[in-house]
Amino acid sequence: MDFTQPWRGSDLILEIENKPLHVHKNILSIWSPVFDRMFNSSFVEKNTEKLSLPGKKYNEIEEMLHIIYDRRKYVTESTAEFLFSLADEYQMEQLHAVCVAYLKNVPKIGVKVCKYLELAMRYNVDEIKEECLNAVDKLTAVQLDQSLEFQCLNDSIKYTIAKKRTMYLEEQLNNYIKHVDSMLNYLYSSAHQSLELFFTELGLEDSVFNKCDQHEQHRRLRAGLKFDYSCISCRKRVLTSRQFKVTASEISDILESLYKLNIQNSTTN
Repeated sequence: MDFTQPWRGSDLILEIENKPLHVHKNILSIWSPVFDRMFNSSFVEKNTEKLSLPGKKYNEIEEMLHIIYDRRKYVTESTAEFLFSLADEYQMEQLHAVCVAYLKNVPKIGVKVCKYLELAMRYNVDEIKEECLNAVDKLTAVQLDQSLEFQCLNDSIKYTIAKKRTMYLEEQLNNYIKHVDSMLNYLYSSAHQSLELFFTELGLEDSVFNKCDQHEQHRRLRAGLKFDYSCISCRKRVLTSRQFKVTASEISDILESLYKLNIQNSTTN
């Protein structure tokens, strides 16, 4: 479609960058309330045959006209940003909808999703925001740091991304703490049961040999509990016992390191 020459009753010339685009007032009025007020009210543009649009880019207005006049035309990655902007400036709901349809259908993969997120947030496309944020979550910190698309985001959007990622990491860390705590408790308790069985077979289940140094404190604070997972004496007693059925000595160090990490993370959260 050629807008550089008069065609099919065109009655208005849009002048951009000193170049003409021949259009129809009624079509612009249908698409845009802004143009409608210009051409059908007391504005000076009502009877004009030439309308200058200073500050606009010729190729961008031409692309907008192609979308308006030919519904077979579609928004692309290179045109989405300025078409969103023009739709917003001229209050063109139909053009905005075409841009939204593009955002909905474009694959949300790779660092380009940062650009789609920025457009969705800038032009309040709520149904796309969450999808884009979820896609950003799948990117690594290195990918984001090296991405020009991410660097171009404003601080508000970066904060939103950081907050969502932090909440996710906190949730994962809490799950990790819960499972590690359960695993450690099970392993230590199982080892203690083996030790208990050993002393029972020797008839020494109630002897001083079957008690840790803090036994009286356990009994007083833990209702007679013989093995207290939080007691370092109990854990050391189990780990140093010959009845502890672990052949590799490194496993003992790992268990104790996991316990300390677990306690540290529990305190932090």
